[in-house]
Amino acid sequence: MNKVIFNIPNILTMLRVAAVPFFVWFLFQKELEYHIAALILFSVASLTDLIDGYLARKWNQETEFGKFLDPLADKIIVTGCFITFIFLQEQIEFWMVCLIIGRDMLITSLRYLAIRQGQSIRTTMLGKVKTVFQMGAIVLILVFLF
Repeated sequence: MNKVIFNIPNILTMLRVAAVPFFVWFLFQKELEYHIAALILFSVASLTDLIDGYLARKWNQETEFGKFLDPLADKIIVTGCFITFIFLQEQIEFWMVCLIIGRDMLITSLRYLAIRQGQSIRTTMLGKVKTVFQMGAIVLILVFLF
């Protein structure tokens, strides 16, 4: 396992997290151009989720930090989007977002505890499918509700 934290796959993951405030700011703007920018930014950030893991494996740059940060970055971007949608659209129910956030907090806490005990936990295929569906739902919301 590689111990270098600042490699290209991890930097892509960190950029995904860094995109969240810009995405949120774009959505709070009234002009359509900003909403299109939010859609593009979210789409690019979502694509980095596919690319970072692939590159880490291909270039033998997998790290424990990356294994923890990648799913956390997914949770941060998805949570940031859904919370923003609560404020912008009444079609997104508060309780639904609370369920998503609660589940993600539980999973992240369990992952953190496992790492503290020296265990390495990989994201399951079901978790990856869930993330794809969440990100797909966000893209649909961005396309059809704005």
